Amino acid sequence: MRIVTAAEMKELDRRAIEEYGIPSLDLMEKAATCLVRAVMDEADEGSVLALCGPGNNGGDGLAAARMLVAEGFAVTVLLAAPPTKLTGDALAQYRIAVESGVRVLSVEDKEYERLLESPGEWDVVVDALLGTGARGAPAGEIERLVSLANSLPSPTVSADIPTGLDCDTGVAEGAHILAERTMTFGLPKPFLFQNDGLFASGEWFVGDIGFPEELVENAGNAWMPDEMWAMGRFPTRTRLSHKRNSGVVLVVAGSAAFPGAAVLTAQGALRSGAGLVLVASVPEALDAVKAHLPECPLVALPSQDGWMAPDAADTVAAAAERCDSVAVGPGLGREPCVRDFLKRLFSAVETRWVVDADALFWLPELKTRPRGVAVLTPHEGEAARLSGLSADAIRAARFASVRTLAEKYDQTVLLKGAYSLIASPGSDIAVNPTGNPILATGGTGDVLTGAIATFLALGGPPYETALAAAYMHGAAGDLVADELDASAGALASEIAAALPLVPSAVFDSMSSKILGDNLEFDEEDDSED
Repeated sequence: MRIVTAAEMKELDRRAIEEYGIPSLDLMEKAATCLVRAVMDEADEGSVLALCGPGNNGGDGLAAARMLVAEGFAVTVLLAAPPTKLTGDALAQYRIAVESGVRVLSVEDKEYERLLESPGEWDVVVDALLGTGARGAPAGEIERLVSLANSLPSPTVSADIPTGLDCDTGVAEGAHILAERTMTFGLPKPFLFQNDGLFASGEWFVGDIGFPEELVENAGNAWMPDEMWAMGRFPTRTRLSHKRNSGVVLVVAGSAAFPGAAVLTAQGALRSGAGLVLVASVPEALDAVKAHLPECPLVALPSQDGWMAPDAADTVAAAAERCDSVAVGPGLGREPCVRDFLKRLFSAVETRWVVDADALFWLPELKTRPRGVAVLTPHEGEAARLSGLSADAIRAARFASVRTLAEKYDQTVLLKGAYSLIASPGSDIAVNPTGNPILATGGTGDVLTGAIATFLALGGPPYETALAAAYMHGAAGDLVADELDASAGALASEIAAALPLVPSAVFDSMSSKILGDNLEFDEEDDSED
């Protein structure tokens, strides 16, 4: 599914109207139909308070109000501007609504003020105040209605975007709607995946408003994979598979202080399907690997006070010649000797790398870069160090940040977080749809690093492999959260253990959706006979 910015969505609207001859009012009617469906998912009857602005977003709300009245709802519209300020389709929808008997109170009406002072109780509130083109904090009457909506106990359903959010960044500069549901129209937008938009949007849905498929199939510069895409990229084995052709991964991780990092990275690689995983580390970390993963051959490295010594790079370089990919960074530490080790290692080895954690910390100080193909996996703090910006600056513009880092380091970058982002130089930005807050615990990033290393070891393009591994890792978190019925408390090792279950779970989910679609189609056919 493609993801578009506010400007890109505006261009889609223009092309649909001018090039494909779709009346703008038809697009608005279909958007309103989608909005009505979202409202009826909250309540199948009762009262609705629709808050409408003066633009096309308000037009969507007015059209939805009329449709809800036809469905038997008691609807009151609060219009944040005098009707004389309305133009175009919004004005047309206002006139149709009034002619249809919808109760519309504009800011000029005395009842409008009385309702604000004593709003009463409503089953659902509809937010159709400002659309995706709005910028800055709401002011005046729009701000008053935002405050009203947030003060009510009723669930709020937003049309296209919660009022007060910036469509492209998800940042709210002031007052903004906190919605239980957001019905966004046509295609998803970046606000759904970052910053205040993560919380303000609630559960979100995409409404089909009738754009031709050829118009949207390549729209924008970002996208989100579906289950079918992921299924085609999970590691598989045949009767001819053996450990050497199933991906051989070298994990370079851990230290005396952080022995578990080596264990978890290796678990991530093994559980995602690697045929063989070697672990190179200092003796203390290898003792932990030996205790937890007897499946892993061990490569003992010289240490310096429990950290990897610089000359350990020579031993790692020899081991890397027997492996298809190298995962480096988790638990290495931030001692100067680790910096010197990485400098020698990156100079000596050309391979398929996953660079994470402490290896990312040292990367800006190294004149050398990983030789060969690499996937860098920073979280926002690490991305800030890599870019020279603040973590707040990265967070405020995640889509732009991941693209900038990919160009700067000329490698694939996976920016971790809710809805991890993946970019390569010149590529579209991919948004990983899987995962949940249960992954916000120490060690889950190490598991992801191991999983990416497995996918890389199998030879796929780094952009696709990073996305597929992130999808599997997030889906494993979803399985664990469902199993525990919790949003916290899982162990990173439990996420690793769930990785092999993901392909069958995704397949079952796909099958049930296909079966459901077919049953719905059959029921429609039967009703017509």
